[in-house]
Amino acid sequence: AVLERARGVTENVEAITRSLKDDVGSLTGSVEALTARLHQASDRMEERIEDFNALMEVVQEEAEDIFVGTASTVRGLRTGAAALTPASPPPPVLPPDPSALELPEDE
Repeated sequence: AVLERARGVTENVEAITRSLKDDVGSLTGSVEALTARLHQASDRMEERIEDFNALMEVVQEEAEDIFVGTASTVRGLRTGAAALTPASPPPPVLPPDPSALELPEDE
């Protein structure tokens, strides 16, 4: 009777051990799958960040080109306007008014 009981306990322990092994194996598989998905998501995020950085470099270059082009255009317009605008002639030099040189008479 003691042997049969010990055999039953042993069988129960073996069944529990198998069940635990199966559960641990399943959990390990889930963790491995999750880890793989996290690595994949991380790789994709890194690619997107690299793409975004490349885009920002292009945007910055374009903005700099536009700024330089605009400044160049404005300078050209100013230079052209200055060339087209006649220079103001100096004021004419008038001969002195002889009456302005006379002293007032005392009355």
